[in-house]
Amino acid sequence: NLTEDEELHQILQVHEVPLSNNQGGNEWAMVGEPLNFGRVSFSFRISGDGNRLLCGVRGEFVRVYEYNQAEDAWKQIGQDILPPADILPLIDDISPGAQFPNSLAISENGHQIVFSWAP
Repeated sequence: NLTEDEELHQILQVHEVPLSNNQGGNEWAMVGEPLNFGRVSFSFRISGDGNRLLCGVRGEFVRVYEYNQAEDAWKQIGQDILPPADILPLIDDISPGAQFPNSLAISENGHQIVFSWAP
């Protein structure tokens, strides 16, 4: 058995191969700090330019992050996106197959997002 401090957490890390790698190597460098989502299931998509990250936490919300290069950090933009009120009773009564969000997509430039839910 794991203690509370030892429980597994869902952590998302973004890595890139820097274009300015003058040594010709292919070493991956972490971009910003890891995002910790606790003990929940999540899915994610990253924009084509790598600056926006769309994260959906199962049964809870969708969240958008933007990479702040000056601070080397992922910053949440906007508020958490919650399912519509008429869907909440269905999500609160989650059956094994219920999901919010069900699927995620983000545009190439990161300015448009789309997601769906399936009670």
